[in-house]
Amino acid sequence: MQPAAGEFRRVGVRGAAGLRRRRPAGAVGLVQPHAGADVGDSFDVFERIVAEHGGRPHWGKQHTLGVDELRRVHPRLDDFLAVRDRLDPTRVLVNHHLDHILGP
Repeated sequence: MQPAAGEFRRVGVRGAAGLRRRRPAGAVGLVQPHAGADVGDSFDVFERIVAEHGGRPHWGKQHTLGVDELRRVHPRLDDFLAVRDRLDPTRVLVNHHLDHILGP
C-alpha cells in the first residue's frame, strides 16, 4: 500500500459552480501515486475528516457522495442540473462517476 499525497491551495474561483460560493475557501486534495495504486482507506478517511469540518467535495472530483448528499452541501446544484438537462438531454456527456453523483 502506498500513501496518497496531500495538497493544499487557496482558491479564488467565483461563480455558481466554484468552490468559493459566498464563503472563505481553500482546496485540500489527495492524489494517488499512480492510477490503480492501492491507497487503502485513505480517501474514505479524508472524506470523513473534511465533512466533519464543514468541507464539501468538488462535484467533479472523486468522492463517494451521491446527488442527495451533494444537494445538501452545494445549494445551487439543482441550478446546474437544470442547465445540464437543457444542454445534454440525451446524456451524451456522461460516465459512471457522473451517473453516480448527479443521477441519470
